[in-house]
Amino acid sequence: MRRAVVVAWLGAAALPAAAQDWLPSESLRMAIFNLEVSLDLEREALAAELERMKAEIQRREQIHQQLTRRLEEVRALTEAAGAAAAGAALDQKENEARVLQAQEISSSERIRALLDYARAREKEVRAGEERLAALRAQLPPPSESLTGLWDVLISPGGGRAVFALRQSGTLLAGEYLQDGGHHGSLEGTLIDGKVTLSRIDSRQGRSMDLDGKVASDGSMIRGAWQSLDVSGGKPGSGAWTARRRPEPRPEPAPSTPESAPSVTKP
Repeated sequence: MRRAVVVAWLGAAALPAAAQDWLPSESLRMAIFNLEVSLDLEREALAAELERMKAEIQRREQIHQQLTRRLEEVRALTEAAGAAAAGAALDQKENEARVLQAQEISSSERIRALLDYARAREKEVRAGEERLAALRAQLPPPSESLTGLWDVLISPGGGRAVFALRQSGTLLAGEYLQDGGHHGSLEGTLIDGKVTLSRIDSRQGRSMDLDGKVASDGSMIRGAWQSLDVSGGKPGSGAWTARRRPEPRPEPAPSTPESAPSVTKP
């Protein structure tokens, strides 16, 4: 499953920069966000591979210690009574030593395979990070504030809402209007690109908590929500996406002639 994701985003990453020139701004932002998500998954997978390799190294060390003890026991039996006199006890220790030797060789091979795989994955992550930097360079300067209107999609169910947010430092406040006429207030924080919001319904009180991550260009927030209303049998959690609504451009003022045209009377 993860390999399919890697192939998908590396395919996008392999495109030359010129091929992105035609992309609309929204498509470019979506490509950046998807690449960020894929890179997060790849970094997690790389960390997991490194942990597996660390565990295997510890296992090989334990095997090596056991093998060392068995070989010492074989030597002690041989020196004490001779190989012929040691008999079955010596045979057992030698067999155990051979099994441990095979296990140590197998563990070393597994460590090498894990290392090669981790290096390849690290190379893929670096390629993705370079492509991400190239895509971000094509964007206009990001907005420094979340203040404004946001079109929100809540799933499952496809519910829609509009958030009107105001940011002051790290604090967020605002109002929302949802399909069906539900409305109320919002309060939360923005710290290091991570959003936390509480939705306070005008009739029910605090009804939902939302967490999310702001896209690098400030145009989108994506995350998870948790309902605080346990009645009605509705889903208690899900995902949400918010897209910044572009600010309306002011209409140009009509031009005023410097002087009224003269009127010729018949």
